[in-house]
Amino acid sequence: MSLDALVDAVRCQVDRMKPRQPAALARKLSILDSLLAFGFAFANGCVDILCLIRYKAFANMMTGNLFYFAHYALKEKFKFEGESGAMPSWIFHLLCIIGYTAGVATYRGIEICFPAWPGVMCSVIVATGSLCLQVLAASRVFPLRCDVIFLSPLCAVANMATVRGRLGIQTAFGTGHLQNIGTCLVNLCSNRIDKDERRKNCRGATVILGLTVGVFAGAVSLNVDHSERCSAHQTCVESGLIGQCCPTASGVALSCCPASTTTSQLLTYMVPLVAALLVANDFVNAWALRGQQIEDDED
Repeated sequence: MSLDALVDAVRCQVDRMKPRQPAALARKLSILDSLLAFGFAFANGCVDILCLIRYKAFANMMTGNLFYFAHYALKEKFKFEGESGAMPSWIFHLLCIIGYTAGVATYRGIEICFPAWPGVMCSVIVATGSLCLQVLAASRVFPLRCDVIFLSPLCAVANMATVRGRLGIQTAFGTGHLQNIGTCLVNLCSNRIDKDERRKNCRGATVILGLTVGVFAGAVSLNVDHSERCSAHQTCVESGLIGQCCPTASGVALSCCPASTTTSQLLTYMVPLVAALLVANDFVNAWALRGQQIEDDED
């Protein structure tokens, strides 16, 4: 072997021993992915607990809305007029499901037209939706619980971004992640787990943590806020009403309620957070693709 060949062989071995830039980039991306998963899960958990407790509906979990739809459809016998002339609950939950489906279709259409930046484009729609929520709340054109109907498509957009983007997981539901974590624990004890499965379940645990923190944050705000009580509103007191008015136990806000409550304001505040997460998710995706291109060029 010539001296030049020996020097080249030594250099090659040294280069292999050096930490490669893609490995460092992968660690950074993994941290960002976990932060995004936590952020999306936190927003989803907070929104759903507020919608469930106050309005007896979900902005994310359409299975729950389907249960409510079937229950109220049979209870109200498919009538088109609810109590005190309000929207029937079965129509309300049906509109939540339709709104979520519309949000899914909207994201897919934007993804086809703008494959590189679907989240950025959707964030514009989400921001516009936030302004519409504030205007509708101030004008009292629709009942308070209609906030859930308008939030459903926005939540669908966020969920599509996490499922079809780099994260590739659901951040609004915990059942699947709990199943995976349980399986992972058994595999870990029997040494039947690989690196990819461990990383996937760590991200699932992050989603569970985010959902839990979001649910507790929403629940704490509800315990502090007593705006649902009739006694908290002078108009309701003058009407001789007692108990829950804004909304009632069935999720319907009475005519004596103000145009906006603390709950509706909190829901409105969640929308800009989701818009920011959508933009951040796209930038992380772009960064990951750029890193992959650099790695391919080096190879």
